[in-house]
Amino acid sequence: MFAAAAGPDSIKKITAWAKAERVFLKLPDEFTEQGRRVNRGNGPNHAPRQFPAHPHHEGVTKRALNTAMEALLTHGGTKVR
Repeated sequence: MFAAAAGPDSIKKITAWAKAERVFLKLPDEFTEQGRRVNRGNGPNHAPRQFPAHPHHEGVTKRALNTAMEALLTHGGTKVR
């Protein structure tokens, strides 16, 4: 007998995480093009704090963006300093 490794809720979580990662990777370039700076520190330019106000944030929350940032920093996949 075969059983699904991931149910519908797991797939939704994976899809949401992938979306947050994609948005997080896209927005630093858009901010740079606009002459705006973001960083990973907890100040006014904290990327996950700034990105939800951008029109291209696609509804991704600050919390999801922060989680994506931390995962990307851990794995070396982001341009945010």
